[in-house]
Amino acid sequence: TVNEQALRPVRRWRWRRARRPRSGRRRSSTRGDATDMSVRNPVVPHAALESGAVAPRCMTYGRGFRPPDMMDCTPGHLHGCTTPPAKTRSGVESVGQTGGWKLDPGKPYLLDLGLARAIAAVAHLHTLVELGAGLGCYSLMLAHCGVHVLAAIDGAEKVNELSGGVVTRADLTQPMRSAADWVMTLETGEHIPSFLESVFLNNTADNAHCGVVLSWAFPGQPGIGHVNTRPQGYVVAQMASRGFKVDANHTQRLRRAASLWFLQRNVLVFTRIAPSARGRACQPPDFSLSDAEVNRICETRHTKHSETRHTKHSNT
Repeated sequence: TVNEQALRPVRRWRWRRARRPRSGRRRSSTRGDATDMSVRNPVVPHAALESGAVAPRCMTYGRGFRPPDMMDCTPGHLHGCTTPPAKTRSGVESVGQTGGWKLDPGKPYLLDLGLARAIAAVAHLHTLVELGAGLGCYSLMLAHCGVHVLAAIDGAEKVNELSGGVVTRADLTQPMRSAADWVMTLETGEHIPSFLESVFLNNTADNAHCGVVLSWAFPGQPGIGHVNTRPQGYVVAQMASRGFKVDANHTQRLRRAASLWFLQRNVLVFTRIAPSARGRACQPPDFSLSDAEVNRICETRHTKHSETRHTKHSNT
């Protein structure tokens, strides 16, 4: 039993029973033949980072950060491209039946710098896959801070082109293979219809050898296409049934680091307590990295990539 009060929820919300699928609607298989995403990702985030050719539109949020954390909108500067609030639009033209968005090319994505760095401390030198990656803001930031991001996957239309190939388009409600030490999915599950959520949760759990960083919108949380909001206790129970437990200490660390209010409330860190379905041993996470050490790693890598980018531009 998880003490939800210890995980610092802002309010308690009444759980609403999920609607049953309409008669005749086929339930998707939770297992079965899975798509191997490792052969579909055209550009690994690490490669995009090294090339300095990608600058996603990310609205950055962070408390107490100093340069070079808030970078400008130029190739190689991963999380600049900040859209002024007066010009910000939702950027979502429509939402598909499985929760995938049809994006406006100018759609900005939110990037919580403090949360990203805290996740980097958890997954440093480990492999990671992001499900529901948007335009790749978090994946590129994590790659920038020493996490080996194997794939960034999202269901939005034309996300491959809009992200410069960093994010692969795939239906998150179909079984897939994209295994890594860690799987991260932030504010994604609430967009997936309830009768398809089990496949999404299986994709999240089955591909994680060590742990999962997950946030899921709670009932009543505003947002576009929130068709399946869930209380925290429900999400914890679903992950427990798949062999994961909440790491309360590191959940608190991520929440304290976050700036966006809904991430402060929703984000959870899970660690595996049952053997991985993929049959691979978990590399124990190194939680000893301090915030100062993570900041130093990110700043060092930023300096390296800035010098590389300057050299490339000088030679052209």
